[in-house]
Order: sequence, then structure tokens, then C-alpha cells
Amino acid sequence: FFLKYKDDLDEFKCIEKILTRNKKIEEELLRTAESGSIADVPLASFMKPNADDLRDFIHCRKFNGKTFHQTKLYGFEKKLNKTLARNQTADEIEAECSFDRPCLVWLAWKLRAEELVLKARQQPVLQVSNLQSSLSFVTTPDEIVAKSASDCLRNSKWVEAVETSIKGVAICSVDDRMIHNADKMVPLMMQRLNSLISIRVDEKCHKHITLAFVRDNLPSVAAQMCLVGHVVSSVETSLCDDRLLVLPSRSTFLKINDDLGKLEGCYLCYDREKDKWIRTGFASGLSTCLGSRIKKHQQNSLSMTEMRKSRFYRYYPSMNASDNFGRIRNGYFEDLDMYCAMAFDLRNVDQICSVDGDDSLFVWSKEVMDFLKKKAKSADVPLKRMQTTAVAYLWEICYDLMLAKNDNMSDSPGFEGLGIFIIDNAHVYFGPHPEF
Repeated sequence: FFLKYKDDLDEFKCIEKILTRNKKIEEELLRTAESGSIADVPLASFMKPNADDLRDFIHCRKFNGKTFHQTKLYGFEKKLNKTLARNQTADEIEAECSFDRPCLVWLAWKLRAEELVLKARQQPVLQVSNLQSSLSFVTTPDEIVAKSASDCLRNSKWVEAVETSIKGVAICSVDDRMIHNADKMVPLMMQRLNSLISIRVDEKCHKHITLAFVRDNLPSVAAQMCLVGHVVSSVETSLCDDRLLVLPSRSTFLKINDDLGKLEGCYLCYDREKDKWIRTGFASGLSTCLGSRIKKHQQNSLSMTEMRKSRFYRYYPSMNASDNFGRIRNGYFEDLDMYCAMAFDLRNVDQICSVDGDDSLFVWSKEVMDFLKKKAKSADVPLKRMQTTAVAYLWEICYDLMLAKNDNMSDSPGFEGLGIFIIDNAHVYFGPHPEF
């Protein structure tokens, strides 16, 4: 069920991109036709688009699917380049090419007036009712938490603890609308969490104690997000795949600077060219902070090895990279701004790590604490250090749930450092992207 949903979603997104790029190419070509008809575009105009653009143009007129079947277009020379020879002119291409000896420029020109055979797909929807009935770990929020999001926001000590302990945010005034919105967020986040677990987390980890920690703390984190102004004004009108975070121009999100870069916690990647959030990230642990994690991303965006491993770097390589998967690029790493989601200063984490107090910011069950104590002992670190690591992972996964599914570049299941495994390495590719 989930694999079919993922395949359908991949096909939908891929075809949508190809059709969008084709429309842009057509608009550019039509500027060169005096009659305004694509049929009258001269062959010379097809010399300007690059090879990838020409493939998209041809794809839309030859194949009704996400795959460009290049071998079906080969002539007897078994190749399909932009031109037959370097520095070939438009007149030479028209005279020397044929369906038995094609090049991309000639083939796109010959097909220019053909009807599009590539059809847009209907966006698949992951049915939450089917999802919940198929998962053994699903419980309702009322069964797993003692405090609701509204309970947190109505507690002045809790609100004060957020203000003094969570860094990189600005506190908003609590009102009835915020309280209502926070309570409505929790079931939405639960639905999205169940979907994320099923799609990204290996089945043997579905009952991992860290995921119980996440479910226990959805109300608390929902209240925190609303309190710092990070949530859209009415989540009730949002669909299951919609963005629930406000855009940075409309909120109190802070860009990570030198001072914030010294803290630990969760960060957000924002594509300012396309005006969308595309990824969340975790930064906590020995020698790791928000600033060092972002520098690591900058380094990785230059590396083809990292691009093969990570969809994020394939879609957002550095413009200074020596090579990249150019045809599937969504932008450049330099297009991204890094914002602080939530952070903490290790010198002030008592309330973050507080257990069972009126101002405790998180739910720490006995089972979770026993698990973290064992991890702390094994790693030879203080228990509070392990708790703050868990909180950073918690923020990362919860902010991930707030992104629009079609914009989200992350394949991470979260809590990898505490024992969660990605499902079958489903998104790790070691060669050209399978869509192409």
C-alpha cells in the first residue's frame, strides 16, 4: 500500500516537473514565431535550449510516463546528442538529420506541432483511515498524554519556562485562538507522524521507545510552535499534505547568525527563490552545533559522493560544485536560507530536562528515562546531555511534520543516533536518479 503510494507520488511529481519545464520552453520558442504558432518556429530557434530542455520537449510529445525512453528514438548510430557534430549549423542539421539519424534539435523541431501525449496525473492521497488501521502502534492522543496543548498554554509557569529555556525564538501573547489552534494541531501531527513512520522507518523500529517519546510530546511541541508564532493561523483548513508553518516573512523566525550558530537544536532550510520550506535538521552532540551543521551542509553540497547518497544535495547542489545531477536540480544550495526552529544553550537546560514538574516542558516517561540512562552510561555522557539530544531529535521530526509533503527534501526517519533505521535505504541512490 505504501510502496504504491510512494510510486504514484514519485510519478506525479516527476511528470508535473516535465510538463512545467515544457511549458516554459514552449513560451520561449513562441517568441521566435511571427505567427504565434509553435508550428512556425524555425529550426534555428531549437539551437538555443540545452539538451535537457530538448529532452523534456520531446518527452511530452512521445511518452506518456515519467521515463524518457531514449533508446526508442535512436537511429542506426545508437546515440542521441543535441547535434550530430560540434558547431553544426541549423541548415546542416535540417539537411543531414532524419529519423534514422536524429539529433535532439532536429527531433524537437520535427515534433514541435505534435499534440502532447504526456498527461498530468492526479495527485495521490494517502488515506489516513487506511493508514491507521494498518499500523499496530497507533494510539489516540488522549491515551498517551496527561496534558493537552491547551493545558500547556494556560499554564503560566510552562509558558515562562519556554521563554527562559528555548532560544532562537520570540514569544507571542497567548490568546483563545492560539489555544484552539494548538489543540487542533495535535491530531494532524499524529496522522502525519504515522505516515512518516510507515514510509521512512524500518518496520522493526516501529515500536521503538523514541517514537513513543515523540507521540507523548506532540501536544507540548504543538503548544511551543504556536507560542513562538511558527504555525499558520488556522490548521483546521489544512489538508494532510499542506504546509503548516508560516513563511519567514510573516513570522518571528530568526536566521542563524554567529551567536545562534553556537547553540544546539533544530534548524529549517528555506528556498527563498521559490518561497518554500524544504527541510528540517538536527544539530546536537559533541562538537556539533547549528553553525557547524550548516557548514557541513555547505561542504557536502560540493561533493558528488554526497549527492549520490542524499536527495537533498542532488536537488540543491552548490553552484560551485564541479558536477551535479543538473536535470533534477530544484535550485542551488546558495538559494537556501537557514533559520532557527528551536534551540537551547547547554548552560541552561534544567527546565528542558525537568521531569514531572509543573513547568516541565516535555513528557519524560519512566521507559524513556530508563532508555536514555542506558544510552548515557554507554556513551559516558551526563543524562542531561542525552535528554537534550532527544529533544533536538524531537523538534526535528515535529518540524518535519509541518512541511508540505511535496516540498520536503528530507528522507530521514529521525532519531538515527538513538537507534532508528531508515526503511530499506529506500531513498539512497548510487547512480543517476531513477526518474531519468
